Amino acid sequence: MREPLRLNLGSGNAPLDGYVNVDLRQREGVEVVADATALPFEDGAVVEVNASSLLEHFEDPYGVLDEVHRVLSAEGVFTMRVPSPWSQAGLLDPTHVFLADLKLWREILSGYFARVAVRPEGVRYRDNRLLVALQYAAIHALRMREYAQVWLFRCSGKKPIPTRAYIPWWLEEKYLG
Repeated sequence: MREPLRLNLGSGNAPLDGYVNVDLRQREGVEVVADATALPFEDGAVVEVNASSLLEHFEDPYGVLDEVHRVLSAEGVFTMRVPSPWSQAGLLDPTHVFLADLKLWREILSGYFARVAVRPEGVRYRDNRLLVALQYAAIHALRMREYAQVWLFRCSGKKPIPTRAYIPWWLEEKYLG
């Protein structure tokens, strides 16, 4: 019997064991060199897709999400990690071209999946111990996830037909005609 197919998109320097590591660049540990907007896998063939620090690098994240949706099985799970737009992880990298707040990411992902859960990771401001402690308490005790450095989304319940909750102005012509 064949092992369930699990993809690690944009694996780059962080390939994962037990996954088919996919990246646009040939790197050590990358098994498939492919664009995340044109994956060489069959429809519904994948049980799990991981995309860590990937979608913020696309002006059009829908191209990646459409492909994830296409290759993912009906019972499949999509895990995505993105930086907060106000964090140093979000702001310092000039290749981050699509930074969205927590509400917008939830709206976008809800167009593809029935269940979208988020787990915050880290805090935005790290040089003051008191501020770090207060932010940690706000994030975890008060559930103010917006103060996190990055967000880890776990999405399941693939919708039969995806919808786009938000179209940025630079994609209006492409998606709205």
